[in-house]
Amino acid sequence: LVLMRLIGGEATFGLNTRLWSIGCTVVFFGALFLLLLLNTIRIIHLSNPVQLLRAGSEGEREPRSKWILALLGAVCLAAGYLISLRTNAALYAIQNFFPAVILVIIGTYLLFVAGSVMLCRILQKCKNYYYRPNHFISVSSMAYRMKRNGAGLASICILSTMVLVILSSPASLYFGAEDMIVSRYPRDVNVKMRMYDITAVDAYRAELEAVIAADNVTPINMIDYRSAAIAGALTDTTLEVDSTTADMGDYNRLTQLRFIPLSDYNAAMGTNETLEKGEVLLCPSRTHYDAATLTVAKRGKTVDTFTVKKQVTDTPGSNIAMDITPVLTCIVPDFSESLAALRSVYTVTDEPMLAQYWHYAFDTPRSAEEQETLCDHIRATAALSDADNNLRYSLCENRSAESAGFYANYGGIFFLGILLSVVFILATVLILYYKQVSEGYEDQARFGIMQNVGMTEKEIRRSINSQLLTVFFLPLVGAGVHLAFAFPMILKLLFLFNLFDTGLFILTTLISFAAFSLLYILVYRITAGAYFHIVRRHQNA
Repeated sequence: LVLMRLIGGEATFGLNTRLWSIGCTVVFFGALFLLLLLNTIRIIHLSNPVQLLRAGSEGEREPRSKWILALLGAVCLAAGYLISLRTNAALYAIQNFFPAVILVIIGTYLLFVAGSVMLCRILQKCKNYYYRPNHFISVSSMAYRMKRNGAGLASICILSTMVLVILSSPASLYFGAEDMIVSRYPRDVNVKMRMYDITAVDAYRAELEAVIAADNVTPINMIDYRSAAIAGALTDTTLEVDSTTADMGDYNRLTQLRFIPLSDYNAAMGTNETLEKGEVLLCPSRTHYDAATLTVAKRGKTVDTFTVKKQVTDTPGSNIAMDITPVLTCIVPDFSESLAALRSVYTVTDEPMLAQYWHYAFDTPRSAEEQETLCDHIRATAALSDADNNLRYSLCENRSAESAGFYANYGGIFFLGILLSVVFILATVLILYYKQVSEGYEDQARFGIMQNVGMTEKEIRRSINSQLLTVFFLPLVGAGVHLAFAFPMILKLLFLFNLFDTGLFILTTLISFAAFSLLYILVYRITAGAYFHIVRRHQNA
């Protein structure tokens, strides 16, 4: 029901429980517990009873500093962070994400198991810090505790990071869906045609307006402009457009070059700009470009060069939601002369590299059903009128109809994020609780001895608090650091979902971290209370 509410659907199903499913679940978990029982019996059978009886009275061995493992953990963690920080292209974020995650997980486990013990040993060598009542007991206890529970704390840190990531990212997508829909579909009805011959646009416009008039629709807030686009690898001021070169596989340099005629730009933006032959107005999107010229080349040979008269901040259709690469939009004097050289560039399959489009979009007060009916009529007319096969393809999209798909996709992702977060939170709480309970029973005799040698209950409690706070909140701090370094890469991944609102992602990340921290503190209060109860019960006895 929660999922249906998130995706804007209606629940048309009922709850159906099958005994066969319950039986399979019982058998599966029963088999797991049976294997655990058999393994425990095997361990007891192979153990020496005399050694087991003596183990309780033997002192615990001093933990050793494992410098090599700690150094390896630091290297893995630094490598994972470096991959995240150096990933500049959204397409690279896909292939770099999982290697970075694996490195961070390995580094986290090694640092918590080996690095934390090494840190305690370093603190013990600092006499001014170590030989104080609070620090002496807490640091000594932490050294042994990290040796036994480093892996558990690392698991808590990883699970906490996963909760924060899978909560903040889907929440950003869901709550930013409306802005993404408006960016992707700027008007109620959006028509886009790719043509081989852009000079035929007047005929298509006349047919389109006839269809709109036949449906008694009056367009408002119209967008009407032509564009052309070619992609390549940008190096300094040169865009290499040959798709057979290795440079085209470099996503950090992959850039799309768009062209809009000056007449369409002035009409759409209400300006009166002028340009000489070879001059352009430049509008960078998702990138920066400060050079005075821009050259298009194929296999190192110059095709054309444009001189940047000045830069502008907006263009018709500037919300290029479908593009995940940087875009340089050039306003050119006209299409016929300005793009003549680029039209002569072909692929190895004799396809023109320069793609030419006509964009026509408008709002209408009609209902969503009437808008979709109009779109059906436009699609049918475009398909029938293309007798000379001039259209490469034609799209007519209705914002109201398409928004349902957006909310279905992002609502489903958000629901999955919530579901997985609950699972990971429960796992984290269980690990924390049983860790505190087991440590409470282990520390009963130790704190009893401290009280017998003269330490007051207040000093013991202060030492316990210092120790618990340090150990308990170390995974939360680690999760916060992981999330901070993962932020750039996750942001690039969100670009692939057309989410470019960095402020929204920052806000959802901060809210998720704050909410999880409050839950973490609540769990600490509950588990710390159980720990104190166990220790105090032994002292009273």
